[in-house]
Amino acid sequence: MSGFEKDFGGRVRLKFVENDTPEGRAAATRYGFSSHGIVIFDPAGRLVFLKKDHLVNADEVHRFLVAAVGTPAHALSRVGQPDPVSG
Repeated sequence: MSGFEKDFGGRVRLKFVENDTPEGRAAATRYGFSSHGIVIFDPAGRLVFLKKDHLVNADEVHRFLVAAVGTPAHALSRVGQPDPVSG
């Protein structure tokens, strides 16, 4: 998930919080995480996505972001170019 900011060309901002910090412990309590999780807010600050602990799945998060903000920048830069796999 650390590459999502680059993938989405600045349309996504990430903040990683370690669970062994005061901020991380407060977030874990606030969102009900046992060990880790992910929360996504819209530009207005509303919580729009939450997954706890081992239910976090990068592919699911990526699909959510595509639906929310559109196609990743690297895919947009390839529009009209031949597929590198099929030529």
